[in-house]
Amino acid sequence: MRGFNRLFARNVMASAATQNMEGEAVGGINRLFRYIYPLRLKAKALKARHRGVYYAGKWVLIAGVICAVIW
Repeated sequence: MRGFNRLFARNVMASAATQNMEGEAVGGINRLFRYIYPLRLKAKALKARHRGVYYAGKWVLIAGVICAVIW
């Protein structure tokens, strides 16, 4: 279990690092969030306008990811 915790801390937690002070490195997840967040805002707007379309698209996306992982 200790090995898993170290692996998780080194890889996942490091990639989620934020820049608290000048010169600190920013993790990859936070760099990607800059591009993902506008898509999230558009999805929230779609959900507010057309709830059925939002959920249909959500389930199609989930099914697509599952199919991509399986094949």
